[in-house]
Amino acid sequence: MPDWFDRTKYDQAASLDAAGWYEQLYVRRSVSALRSVQCGQPSATGFLSALSTLRRNPIVNVLESAETRCYFFGGALCELKSNDNELTHSPGVRLATVHDLYRIEGNIDRPEREYARKFFAQIFDDSEDWWLQPLRYKRQDWMDKPVDAKSSSDFRITVIANLRLPDRILIEDFERILNGLRESMAKGGGQPLPSPRKPNFSSWIEFGVLPYLDLFDWATENGVSIPRRVMADAIFPAGEGGEEVVRKTTAPLAKELLSERFLDVLASMAGREITERNNA
Repeated sequence: MPDWFDRTKYDQAASLDAAGWYEQLYVRRSVSALRSVQCGQPSATGFLSALSTLRRNPIVNVLESAETRCYFFGGALCELKSNDNELTHSPGVRLATVHDLYRIEGNIDRPEREYARKFFAQIFDDSEDWWLQPLRYKRQDWMDKPVDAKSSSDFRITVIANLRLPDRILIEDFERILNGLRESMAKGGGQPLPSPRKPNFSSWIEFGVLPYLDLFDWATENGVSIPRRVMADAIFPAGEGGEEVVRKTTAPLAKELLSERFLDVLASMAGREITERNNA
C-alpha cells in the first residue's frame, strides 16, 4: 500500500450529507478526467499538488488549498458549498446561463452555426434600419427547429417558457416534451431512469467506496494491479468484508457513483436539501 494510505482517515465520511458526498465523488471523478490531460504537461505540477492534498486528507475540502480550488471547484459544487438558495447548476430545471447558450450553440453543425451568425448579425449588428436593406443572408427553415433535440450525446435540454400562460399549461407542455424525449431515448437504446431515492450513505462507508476509489486511482497511476484480497484487507476493518464483496459490490458501486448521471442526481438532491434546510 502507498505510504499516504490510512483507512482510519476515511472515518470522517460518517458526518457527510448529500452535498458532502457530492464533493468527495465529484473530486474523484475530476481526478480521473484530469489525469489524462494534465500528466506530461507543464501544468501537471499543480495537478499533482492537488492530488497530494486529496491523498493527505481523503475527506477533502476543495477550499483547503489553491490547487484543489483550481482543479476541483466550480459548477454545482461551487454553489452547494455556498449553502444558499441561489442554485444555478444543481437543479434539474433552471434558468439558462451564458455557458448553457454556448453549449447549445455547439450542438449546431458548424456550417449552419456560421450561417446563423451572419444572418442575425445583419439584423442586430449592421444598422437600426436593417428592414430597409436587402438581406444578404436569407432565413432558413432549420433556424426554427429545436437545437437540443439534435444532440444524442448530451442529456441536457434548454426550454423556453412563456410566463404569460398558466402554470398548469406550462407543466403539461413540459411533461409532453419529457415524455417524447424519454421515448426517443428508449428507442435509441437508452436506459430508463429509475425514480431517485435518498442514497444510503452508510452503505457507501460499509463497502469502502472512497478508499477503494483512491487506491484504484493510485494503482492506475502507477500501472499496477491490486489483488482483491489485498484491496479488501486495506479498505475493510479486520474481520469484515472480503474479496468477494470487493468484486460483487464495492467495485460496481464505485463505478456507478462516479457516473455523470448519478452525480447529477446527487447534486440535485443536495441542492434540495440545502433549500429545505434554509427555508425551515
